[in-house]
Amino acid sequence: MWKWKNSKNASDPCFNFGIVCTFVCLSLLFVEYMDSRLPIPLTQEDSKLNPSSFIEERARDDLHQLTSYGPRYVGSFENENITIELLMRKLQSIINNKAETQNIMVDLQRTSGSHMYPQVGTFQAYSEISNIIAKFEPSDPSKRSNYSVLLNCHYDTKDGSPGATDNMISCTTMLEMLRVLSRQDTVYKNTFVFLFNGAEEMGLLGAHGFIQGSRNDSKEIGHPWSKNLKCFINLEGAGSGGRPILFQTGPGNEWITRLYSSSVPYPFATVLAEEAFQRRLIPSDTDFRIFRDYSHIPGLDFAFVKNGWLYHTMWDSVQNIPGGCIQQHGSNTLALVEKFGNLDFDSLKFSDTENVVFFDLFGLFMVVYSETVGIIINVILALGSIGIILWVHVIKPKKYIVILKFVISAIVAWGSGIVTAVIIAVWLNGMGYYTPFHSYPTLLLLIYGVPAVLTNILIYSLMLRGNEEHVWAAGKLVLSIILLVGTFITRAVYLLTVIVLFGVTAWYSTRFLFKGFVKLRLITYIVVGELLPFNLLIYTTNVLNAVLVPSMARSGPGVKPDILLALSTGFILPAFAFNGLAAFLVAVKKRHLTFFLGFSVIILNSLIVFGFIGKIPYQQKAPMRISMVVR
Repeated sequence: MWKWKNSKNASDPCFNFGIVCTFVCLSLLFVEYMDSRLPIPLTQEDSKLNPSSFIEERARDDLHQLTSYGPRYVGSFENENITIELLMRKLQSIINNKAETQNIMVDLQRTSGSHMYPQVGTFQAYSEISNIIAKFEPSDPSKRSNYSVLLNCHYDTKDGSPGATDNMISCTTMLEMLRVLSRQDTVYKNTFVFLFNGAEEMGLLGAHGFIQGSRNDSKEIGHPWSKNLKCFINLEGAGSGGRPILFQTGPGNEWITRLYSSSVPYPFATVLAEEAFQRRLIPSDTDFRIFRDYSHIPGLDFAFVKNGWLYHTMWDSVQNIPGGCIQQHGSNTLALVEKFGNLDFDSLKFSDTENVVFFDLFGLFMVVYSETVGIIINVILALGSIGIILWVHVIKPKKYIVILKFVISAIVAWGSGIVTAVIIAVWLNGMGYYTPFHSYPTLLLLIYGVPAVLTNILIYSLMLRGNEEHVWAAGKLVLSIILLVGTFITRAVYLLTVIVLFGVTAWYSTRFLFKGFVKLRLITYIVVGELLPFNLLIYTTNVLNAVLVPSMARSGPGVKPDILLALSTGFILPAFAFNGLAAFLVAVKKRHLTFFLGFSVIILNSLIVFGFIGKIPYQQKAPMRISMVVR
């Protein structure tokens, strides 16, 4: 049993080390569990008791059938004949079993046109590409509004890939949704347009053809059902399995993100992914851009991103999609469709000028607020935190030189962590181990993160002489300054908002409430001030690493993924994740910190990198990609 000492002395370094390590390990386990959770897939048997629910088993059966005959690249017999015939047959079956209150019309569009494709900087022309379009509305015309909601997927694939996740899983999800909706007597006043487009992989041609293309025998631009669209849902795939993430919204139109937040049973979204995607940090593009730029309507962009190594490969198959993935995809999208069905679009304020900050908390619920509100909160929080820290540590004790010492020590400590991570990456690069973390992105935390954090703590200990109060104040002061500046640059600073808000509040409140009770104060601070920020940061970092590691492997020979990921890991972990926790470890003896640093760099990395995992980082589930440049 611990004995709480009524003492104002610094807490025991061994106790601190044990508590922090325990907290970090439990947090990593919690984040891994929450990130891998999936709902139980419903079966045909469940449909008897849940007739209005999405049934994964039916969608998976469709997926097996529609991917059983291999790749479906544009122009192939499989894409232009077999797939179209099977989809049309399934749509006809849905029509045959619909309720009398529902009306479904189907059209096979052959369209031609051209557009500029900025992703590769080329002008693309197309002729007679195929789209299958289904319109779902009430049978009674008097119950229909004049507005439509678009749902989009694509059924074509890259050559060589069966394209289960990219993107037939979305097509079968839409089929099952239409099947469920059409069998209900409940009618929705807004029309739904289901677009199964047949030419996305060639440069978003199918979506463009629906909006801007024309038939060879007609001068009309765009399909007639594209005229009254008010919003859209785009379903994509850039991995295999996992949870579909909402990674683009808007533009602007806070209402559509809030509708997602209030509707779906399994939220998974982050504005950080939207910023990374729109700033071209992720080398990809989706039909979202076509509908946004040519129809000028707001939308939601979803994609499977886990196991991105299988993207556009022969292993993008049904067998690599775990149970529950399709259920979550379908349940979320069906919930959205039901909300859109009776939405009064006339009462909504459409605006593309006000962006939103959005993120989910471990898949449990969403947080959404406007960018303007975020800026106001961040400015007040940053200035308040800076003011409190300066008053307590600088103005009140009249030690004005301390402010300079705080800023310099934090910058040097963080910079040293980055340098350590990069040196490790360069060393491994020189040894021929370019991406030992390729199959397991979590290894980034061990290979680069642990040495960077230990270096950060060691430098703090040297520069601030192991003063717990000063180390905490230095980190939070500089982080508050970054928050103040960063809030005018990117919405992704919401992570810093959480870190500063909880950290500053908990630090000073525990020092007021638990004077002298050092161990109780430590545990209370970690629970109140670090639990949510640390877990949220690791949760978000896991998502980004799961996207970035596979995507960087297909970014071409000019990209050095090990150096870039060493830079990001070496900065994020010391500066953000351990911003408050580092203060409790600086009292550990310097020789012990040096030993742990040497152990993490030499022994731990050797076991990982030169052992089996790092020596052979490529596996069937995480294949190696080779870029060929022909001159």
